[in-house]
Amino acid sequence: MRTSLIEDGRAIIALAMQIALRQSLHHTDIPLSWERLAHVFGYAAGEISRGRDPAEYLMDASAPLLWKRGVMVPRTPSEKRVTYSTGRTQFMALKEYFLPVAPLLGAMSVISSHPYSPQNPLDSRWPSYQSGPEGLLRGYRAGVSFMDDPDDELLTKATIIYALRFQQLLTRKAMHERSKPLLSPQQIVTLESDLYPAEIEDTHRIVSRADGQVFLQEPLLEKDYKAQGLYAQELLHQEGTKNCASSLEQQSLEETVQTSYPAMILPPLPRAIVDALRSYKDVNQKPR
Repeated sequence: MRTSLIEDGRAIIALAMQIALRQSLHHTDIPLSWERLAHVFGYAAGEISRGRDPAEYLMDASAPLLWKRGVMVPRTPSEKRVTYSTGRTQFMALKEYFLPVAPLLGAMSVISSHPYSPQNPLDSRWPSYQSGPEGLLRGYRAGVSFMDDPDDELLTKATIIYALRFQQLLTRKAMHERSKPLLSPQQIVTLESDLYPAEIEDTHRIVSRADGQVFLQEPLLEKDYKAQGLYAQELLHQEGTKNCASSLEQQSLEETVQTSYPAMILPPLPRAIVDALRSYKDVNQKPR
């Protein structure tokens, strides 16, 4: 049961944190709230309700959890379905349980959205995943975080500086007038570090995009990789995406950033996720 709870936290609350931060940066006309995030993970959330989980739009399909739930390979009846969709009651229960470490979960979600090659072999840690998508190197895939390899120094440092940025931005009031800070410093385990929050880049690092394929550069090791699944399809249909990522205007020129450490890639949300966010109706809001 404990393993299942941790999987659900990483699958749902971590991804919700990534959605929240990207929403607060790029979609400021939408109020930010836990209720709205819960709506995205429900089954009535626009396009996502048609057999799609939010993770399929935000994580490369080489992630082991996505393989197991049936995105890449058929699922046997005996397998537990790892799902990224849930009802409001379960979402809010997970939110209360994982709230103290929400910035860390958000950091892990961003990191695990891109393939990464850990320093240590992962066969003993993920024994049930024996092969990946065709052409993908063994061990080089999305879904890796410092929880899977706590001895990996780069993963650990990236997790810290990413979490510091989540903590900094989501404890502030968002730009929309009806938004409140998503996180309260009193409710989370506040991180303190000599490291600075991560630099944010607002576009994917697209190496090439042609013939129905898109190749990206992942931010930690800066390796090129072929994007997989719906995640890749979304990139193929995006218009006007830059080939060279740029820093967000929200980052002050005077702010100290560590360019020697990995930047955090946080582009605008896919349209399906934005539509799901907009489709939420606050029953407590008074009509204007």
